Amino acid sequence: MASRKYLGDYRLENVEKNGKLKTVAVYRGKHYGFRQPEALRRERHKLIACAVAFWVFQIVALTVRTRCAHYIFVIMPMAFAMLPFWFASLGLYTALTVKGRLTHEQADKLESRFSGGSLIAAALSGAALTGSFVVFFLMGQTPAAGDMLFILSAAAQTLAAVLCFRSRACLKTEVVSDD
Repeated sequence: MASRKYLGDYRLENVEKNGKLKTVAVYRGKHYGFRQPEALRRERHKLIACAVAFWVFQIVALTVRTRCAHYIFVIMPMAFAMLPFWFASLGLYTALTVKGRLTHEQADKLESRFSGGSLIAAALSGAALTGSFVVFFLMGQTPAAGDMLFILSAAAQTLAAVLCFRSRACLKTEVVSDD
């Protein structure tokens, strides 16, 4: 209940607890559910595998010793890709662990976090991959083993984020009841 947008979904009610009157916020807005819960069940393993792959390749890319990471136009997009994909991972975690119905705020955040986070992470990872190609092929440097591992990690990371974005339809929500 932190945002004004969702303030109308709550009502204050007085509850007696241990002989004292206490005012609590009770959700009274619309409840949401997934449009295609069977699609989410079907895509669940693919989404988990892509999210795990993204994080593994992110760690590999940022810990391997490489020359292309010395260039700001390579390492900054790679590092900044973590934040949007963190939000995508939170959205995925929410979708996979939700029991029952979602509130209005949860449904909005779930859809926007996952699709937006995976798209921006794919764009930033792709920018790091492009930057590494610029370093080695246009600047004439020869890539070492660590550089090749960085390039492969960036490519796999971009692919994982794109696959997550393509599966965003299974996380769409709709109103299931008005309370």
